[in-house]
Amino acid sequence: TGWHVPTETEWATFTTTLGGATAESATKLKVTASDDPAWDGDNSSNFSVVPGGQRQDGGNFLFEGSRAAFWSTTPSSGGSAQIRRVSGTLENTDNDYNFGLSIRCLQDSE
Repeated sequence: TGWHVPTETEWATFTTTLGGATAESATKLKVTASDDPAWDGDNSSNFSVVPGGQRQDGGNFLFEGSRAAFWSTTPSSGGSAQIRRVSGTLENTDNDYNFGLSIRCLQDSE
């Protein structure tokens, strides 16, 4: 209660404040090399993204150590949802619902 998974519009509002879909924005989100787990960011946003990767529909994990991906509640075409992916850059793309991605919730306004 009091929290929700963000819509694509909410993700866009947040990431625009970081500079949009750029390598600089990704760096602001990622944890630093001295964090555990480590990554190549500066975490100046205090968002603390770790490179958790994603789980395929068969249960295998991909991109651990090199990518993070976060759900939005905004559907895309063909049984998928719009997501935010952090790797070398910050990007808006879509992903099949059968995959396992991370979730970052927003606190509801009062």
